[in-house]
Amino acid sequence: MKKLFVHILLMILGLAVACLSFPLDKRNRYQQLNAECLEKSGWIYDRIHLSDTPIDIAFIGSSHTINGVNDSLLEANLSHNMHVSNLGYCRLGRDLHFEILQELVQSKQPKKLVLEIGWEENRFSHPSFAQLADPQDILMAYPIMNGSYFPNILNLFRERLIRIQKRLWNPTSPSTENRLPHGFTTVPNKAEISVLEASRTRLSKKKRPSPAIRRNLLEAFPNYYLDYISSFCRQHQIELSFLYLPPFGCQPLEQKEKDFYKRMGELWIPPASILDEPSNWYDAGHFNLEGAEQLSLWLAKKL
Repeated sequence: MKKLFVHILLMILGLAVACLSFPLDKRNRYQQLNAECLEKSGWIYDRIHLSDTPIDIAFIGSSHTINGVNDSLLEANLSHNMHVSNLGYCRLGRDLHFEILQELVQSKQPKKLVLEIGWEENRFSHPSFAQLADPQDILMAYPIMNGSYFPNILNLFRERLIRIQKRLWNPTSPSTENRLPHGFTTVPNKAEISVLEASRTRLSKKKRPSPAIRRNLLEAFPNYYLDYISSFCRQHQIELSFLYLPPFGCQPLEQKEKDFYKRMGELWIPPASILDEPSNWYDAGHFNLEGAEQLSLWLAKKL
């Protein structure tokens, strides 16, 4: 029985190694998620690796960044000739932010990274991390307070087996390259006042756990990646700044939160005239065209 168990274990390990070693195209990995988030994953890969346009200033974050930072307008209003790219991707997860940063440094030489922050750190892995990240980054992900660690590993093998099957038996032609320089997108719509006020009421009731519990336990996972991003930026001589992009009606950052980010980089908090203006939002979480224009012109002065 013991011998049979050893043979089964060796067979499983052999299959796992073969699955991880099978050559698969990274661009295809990013293209496979084009059905979500406005085809941002495929565009991010092409913008970083295929476009000849440099990326001097990169914005990385969630849909708040996608809808809030008009990189084309921002670039046009800079006092110096710099190329700006909005590399935001829907939903939250610091592990994916670090993955995008690693991809960026492979093909470009960014001088500045602006990383989105909110009222609190998201404590979970990004939902698309297992689909977009390199296998070694999934296997070596930070495990403490990471409820997605083992599900991500299972998803890694599941996704690779599906892609291996497609490559062997149903190969497809590469998709058209998307080398557009800018990633900003939003809508001109304006949110209903009742929706915004409901958001303000809900967020005003949120309470923070004690700093010790939050930083050392609940937010151990995102904080690990924030420290990693900070160290990575120093290593590659990239200036790091944090941009506060909360939902409408969110409470202001406490001083302890500000100090936490300031130890790693400059902290940018848009003025209340932008964040608290109802006409700047198309829903309770995202800027519309008017709000993005105001934010981007304010950012141009910061840069």
